[in-house]
Amino acid sequence: AEQYIPVPLSEIHLVWTLLRKDERARVLMIGAPISLIGRYQKIIGAAGLNISSIETETLSVIRALVRGKFPHAIIINVAEEISSLAIVNEGVLMFTYSIPIGGKAINRALELDYGLSNAQSEEYKMTYGISKEGLGDKIRQAVEPVLFSILNETKKALDFYTQKNKESSPIQQIILSGGTAIIPGVDLFFAENIGIETVIADPWQVLVDKNVPKELLEEASSYTIAVGLAMRAYE
Repeated sequence: AEQYIPVPLSEIHLVWTLLRKDERARVLMIGAPISLIGRYQKIIGAAGLNISSIETETLSVIRALVRGKFPHAIIINVAEEISSLAIVNEGVLMFTYSIPIGGKAINRALELDYGLSNAQSEEYKMTYGISKEGLGDKIRQAVEPVLFSILNETKKALDFYTQKNKESSPIQQIILSGGTAIIPGVDLFFAENIGIETVIADPWQVLVDKNVPKELLEEASSYTIAVGLAMRAYE
């Protein structure tokens, strides 16, 4: 495991599972810093609660979105500070990659370029998006460097995965998850610059009761992790 983990194993809580065993075994390893787990335990304990399980955001996202005849796809979950990439083929997690850039960097770009507060940055990007007209174009100019950073890292991840899995079919779809995914025009930005069909994640599709409030439907991709965590109890 040492060759795959960039920090000492003594600092990591590591678990693994066998994904597939054909001509070669495919093993999924997941590690989390022991110090980070300890901080969560203290916070949850201070609230008078006990932790039943801990998992990475990527696993929650996959649980919420991957079902049935799922395409060979890359899921990009853009959280506040980190963007997590997961490549799924035939419903199996094949590759993961994390980028230390998230939605907060987009807000910061707007704050620096236009002197907006964080609240104003959030409102403007969600209202006007990153179109090529009007205020949307100004927002686009400010946040494009951040989006291109995520985009370029995504391309690197795809190139690496493709080189290691030459026998696999091409990636058919990009699925954007997280709050940043609902910024108007972000899906088109990725589709135009990578050349792969791009859609917004909808974790509500898994629900039996489709009576979801409109405001939650509009922000569906923001709830992907929460829905995935809730679904863990039904595995």
